[in-house]
Amino acid sequence: ERCSKYVPDALQGAILNIFRLPLNAVVVAGTYATDVYSHSNVYFGVSACLFLAAVLQGSLVFSASSSASASTTINKQKKE
Repeated sequence: ERCSKYVPDALQGAILNIFRLPLNAVVVAGTYATDVYSHSNVYFGVSACLFLAAVLQGSLVFSASSSASASTTINKQKKE
């Protein structure tokens, strides 16, 4: 439901598949890295990548909500 607010329903499947590619790259890199590095180092690296992704997603959500509330305030001021 919330995804359709940002992504049109007709394009949702294709766009979400594109964003799935970086996650698959992290999985493949982590699997390969276990042959080269210790398991704890690989776990730390993959965890760091996923944490960075969560921070970036949070910043996008925060900026979208703050810009939406700012535009609502501007629209209310114009009506008055």
